[in-house]
Amino acid sequence: MADLNETLMASSVIRLFGRKMTDLKVEGESAKGGAVLARIYGFSFEGQYYKLAAPSIFKVHGDGKAVTPGQDPIDLGIVGIELKSDVFANNVTMWAHDKTDHSVRLDSVAGTLADILLTPELSDDGVTARAQLTGRAQLTGRAQLTGRAQLTGRAQMTGRAE
Repeated sequence: MADLNETLMASSVIRLFGRKMTDLKVEGESAKGGAVLARIYGFSFEGQYYKLAAPSIFKVHGDGKAVTPGQDPIDLGIVGIELKSDVFANNVTMWAHDKTDHSVRLDSVAGTLADILLTPELSDDGVTARAQLTGRAQLTGRAQLTGRAQLTGRAQMTGRAE
């Protein structure tokens, strides 16, 4: 687990908030370092909290630290944000990792085999099966996090036709 103290390296800590999976386990070489699978609902990074559009399963390490639910005081080292208006539910755990740590993300989809296998794979509408099945934009919220369209604006800068 990453150092939760206020150090020079504190800006590289990512805090993942969720619950340990009870029906899935990490085994073999991947289980080294106490690796477990957890359903992650949100994370904090550089003083901001980000809620995932849909919970995802991540490989995390160790038991994590319990998060104080409700309005009780919560240690800054646990949540990573100094001002908190929302409250955490009961039984939430935090795992702290450095942003350079390696992990695995599993986006789970549940439904009938017709919905999650046949329709996406046998569809001929030109859209990839993965996009129909997971809706990555809804799962990751990348557009909200990066804002790339606002940063580049290439069409306005080049003007090749002129």
